[in-house]
Amino acid sequence: MRQDRRNGGRLILLGRLLRSYREDDTHGGGRLSQDGLLNLMSARNPSAGSYDRSAVSNWERGTRQVPRQFLLNFGDALELAPDEMDGLLELAGYDFDADAQQRDDGTTTDPETAPPRDIAAVLEGIRQDVHVLVTAPAGREADAPANLTAVAVSALRRAALPAAYVAAVGYALTLSGVSDAWALMAFVAIALCLALVQGLLRWRWANPVGEMFFISLFFLHSAGLLQAALLNMDPYGLYTVAGFAGTPVPILLALLVGLALATVAAVMFDLLWSWQYGPRGARSACARALWVVSPPLLFTYGNLVVFGNCGAWLYTLMSLGILGGCFATIMALKDPAVRPSEWDRRVMLAAAVQVVIILATLTALGMFFEYLDPNMMAVPDHTLLRSWEIDFSALGYPEAEFRDRLRLGNLWMNLAGLAYMTMAVGGYLLATIYRIHPTDPDTPASG
Repeated sequence: MRQDRRNGGRLILLGRLLRSYREDDTHGGGRLSQDGLLNLMSARNPSAGSYDRSAVSNWERGTRQVPRQFLLNFGDALELAPDEMDGLLELAGYDFDADAQQRDDGTTTDPETAPPRDIAAVLEGIRQDVHVLVTAPAGREADAPANLTAVAVSALRRAALPAAYVAAVGYALTLSGVSDAWALMAFVAIALCLALVQGLLRWRWANPVGEMFFISLFFLHSAGLLQAALLNMDPYGLYTVAGFAGTPVPILLALLVGLALATVAAVMFDLLWSWQYGPRGARSACARALWVVSPPLLFTYGNLVVFGNCGAWLYTLMSLGILGGCFATIMALKDPAVRPSEWDRRVMLAAAVQVVIILATLTALGMFFEYLDPNMMAVPDHTLLRSWEIDFSALGYPEAEFRDRLRLGNLWMNLAGLAYMTMAVGGYLLATIYRIHPTDPDTPASG
């Protein structure tokens, strides 16, 4: 028992040291986030790209043994001195003299010819550095603005390309006077595809779960605009503003609103991730995942309840519930503290396939019945704050066409949502389960 406590304290000490190296201004070109560290390690050594941020968070918290190869890649990326590197390996419990270690300059240090080093002095210096880091009273408060700034900048980069497309193309459509329903549907569909493609391009060097979360929220916010393009009615009632009815402006503004809400939710997601996978996070992998996923989804749903119509509340509640369950499961499975057996992995994979098939089937049945009998509560003529009368003459079509347009709009909206949730979110969940490596505790699941 005493030995276990000693090892636990050693891992905590090592984790705090790793974090101090990552966040100081003298290694690796300046302060680094966990993503920045992994990007730097991958740039220096492509084989180091198999780690993810949740693994680094657990190692920095001292909850798991740090792999030897990670320490070597870490030291190489931050250009640590040989004495510092030997001290890290000693603190981690690895015998740095077991074989020759390759240095950054390509030379090797052979235990037969290497000059003796006072490892005790090195470790004592490390302990003093960590003591200064831990006892600094304002350390975490001083780090918060820098972390918030980095997260905000990353979120704005996610939203920049879709926002530029929506603003530029929407303005061009407005100037040209285009109000054709199919042209507006193409405008919305391209915006959704652009966000998805950009996320895939950022996949290799950004946080894959965060990218997928942002794309999913933007998709769920904006897929309803495929229906709005046919009705010339946005879900927020922007089409009631004087001069907006029958123009692309409500669709343009609704896309920007959805993009803004998804961006804010993604910032919340990243900040909660940093908190939960830091020293003050929950101890349970499931609790950490729920704490990260739930608040952004509640923020999203709260905005919809206030500014959307009541017909969309139930649909969005089911969609966000499924989305939250998938992402909480993905994050829990990626947590290095969760090490299922091979049998567990197979059972989870089979169960996930069955759940995806069942949900897709139920959604398809719901689409069929909704097409036969559209839900008139979904008509965008009210929000929680106000209601209004629809002026069909300003929308450019007679009231007699409304029901057929609503039926067709529901079909397109539900088809898009079903395709995305099944292929993208469901596929990512299945891929995460498939990539679990239960027999290798030192290798985290990759994104």
